[in-house]
Amino acid sequence: MNYQFARKLYNSVLANYTKHVKPRDLSAETVSVYIEFHINSVIDFNEKSGVFTFLGKFTLKWWDEIIAWKPTEHGNLDFLQLSIHDVWVPKVVIGNTIGYHSLYKFDNYFDSKMIYVTYLYNGSATITSSGVWETICNVDISQFPFDEHECSVQLDSMHPAIDVKLVTNRDGAHINYTTMHSEFTIHESTVQTGPLHADVTWSQLRYQIKLGRRPLFMMMNLVVPVYIISVANLLVFLLPLDSSDRMAYSVTMLLTFTVFMTMVADKLPATDPLSNFNMFLILQLVFSTMITLCVLIIHLFYNKDAAKPAPGWLNCLTSYTCKKGCQVGPIEKDGHFESTAQWKVFATFLNRLSMIILAATILTELIFFYCLTGMK
Repeated sequence: MNYQFARKLYNSVLANYTKHVKPRDLSAETVSVYIEFHINSVIDFNEKSGVFTFLGKFTLKWWDEIIAWKPTEHGNLDFLQLSIHDVWVPKVVIGNTIGYHSLYKFDNYFDSKMIYVTYLYNGSATITSSGVWETICNVDISQFPFDEHECSVQLDSMHPAIDVKLVTNRDGAHINYTTMHSEFTIHESTVQTGPLHADVTWSQLRYQIKLGRRPLFMMMNLVVPVYIISVANLLVFLLPLDSSDRMAYSVTMLLTFTVFMTMVADKLPATDPLSNFNMFLILQLVFSTMITLCVLIIHLFYNKDAAKPAPGWLNCLTSYTCKKGCQVGPIEKDGHFESTAQWKVFATFLNRLSMIILAATILTELIFFYCLTGMK
């Protein structure tokens, strides 16, 4: 008996029905389509191309005035499922996707024949569509590795706004049970309703999704090594001034920063403006170059030819530094300081001064970079 009632109900509701006309007795009335958006899983986010890939589910609900019945007259059947090919459904697309635009995602015609619209006896219609979509995002790497990106999923109605209006009762997408990506996670989700552009011919909904990077991996593999190398770069000033390894050490540190810049360039997109981490690396490269130049200049002063007399200001400086105490003291000969000793005293003083100034500068830079990125 249930099968007979269901077949009779199916024939009854579709007897005078057409899917080409919106389901309203009065053509001037607008069909309000309520949409719920669930993000089941964050599959990938490519910050170089700005593509956000996710597994999602859209649930659409509207009221159909034509398909309605009294359950008591049809064996107490209170719901019915009809094929999507036989009834009117709102035509909705994802406006900013780079692949499949339609909200109803079918791999083939057979899959589309298996999709049904569920109707309640009072005319309430519901359809659910799920699949994998790729949308365009606004990439902002200025705060790398604590960067956040604004991704949007824009739903556009293919009906005029006077016929179909897209609405939602939620303040964003459902993300409570989302399986997050290993590198990126969803921090927040909001939705914009109403006209999004000056042209209000079509109804639109825009879901804003804020993606944030999990910074631990990048911190441990990029930022922390740069901190360590920056501090290790200053250790060249602790080597003996007559050591031949000072130049080799400083040049090695300079090449290390160059390698790190190459690694970061392969990881981050070529965008303008640069990220704070890019600027941080460039400054570290500049300071490493300055350290190399300072080591070279100190080496030249330390091995200065004794035949060239030291200028007067250097005599005063070496005398002052020796009163303060130094490892290499001036040698007095015939009432004058020996030139070679004066150059070595000056090289020692310049070595200490360079180490103090560059250490304070790099420490200030490290603190400023952390405050500029990690504290926001």
